[in-house]
Order: sequence, then structure tokens, then C-alpha cells
Amino acid sequence: MLRQGDVSLLVTVHSIPHLNVTEEIIDPKSNKFVFRMNSETSV
Repeated sequence: MLRQGDVSLLVTVHSIPHLNVTEEIIDPKSNKFVFRMNSETSV
């Protein structure tokens, strides 16, 4: 906690969520792909 006069600052840090990222190529000739991102932590 940081304190200066009548003002105080309290900071709480939580862990960074773990993300699972996958890329799936649909058709290599058309250069299209699917990008899926799933968070493994609930908010």
C-alpha cells in the first residue's frame, strides 16, 4: 500500500489467464484459416 497524506493506493494483482490458441487451415489454396482462442480461467 502506498500512502501520502490522506490518499492511499492499494493494488491487488491476480494471475494472468492461460489461453489456448489453435489455428486450423481450411483450404491452403485460398489462404483462409480458422482462429480459435479459449480461456481456461473463468471471469
